Amino acid sequence: MTRVNRRCGACRARPDPLLRSGLSVLLVSTMLAGACRPGAGSDPSAEFAEIVLGGRGIEEHVVPTRVVVRAGGRVVFRTADHRLHTVEFSPDGMAPDAFRFLEGSGQLRSPPLLERGTEYTVTFDGAPAGFYPFHVVGPGTRVEGAIVVE
Repeated sequence: MTRVNRRCGACRARPDPLLRSGLSVLLVSTMLAGACRPGAGSDPSAEFAEIVLGGRGIEEHVVPTRVVVRAGGRVVFRTADHRLHTVEFSPDGMAPDAFRFLEGSGQLRSPPLLERGTEYTVTFDGAPAGFYPFHVVGPGTRVEGAIVVE
């Protein structure tokens, strides 16, 4: 009946690609149903995590809002809609050595992510353990999240 080809990075649920109103309705309804938990994808042994960016109207969504990866791992930010999103890290709440790592590796800010399925990968090869807070800027409200490197 409908085709599916993308998965929610937080819970691997398959959203309907024919959903035209953005992924926010699916993400919220899936989370309310309990299939997609905010802590999903935060396995401390993970070398890879995915964060899905989406929104509708003035609302922005980041799912999950927190992930945990090992040093040397990577986090992929993937857009689920056709809206502009930019991922930014700031020194607020971040250890100075973690900020210097992101700054030195050129990963403080993503390029504009414009199309559905666009990705921005942050690699933590040689990164110090710690808390890496980020925020997503888009056409809606600013939303925050965090990456924990163990």
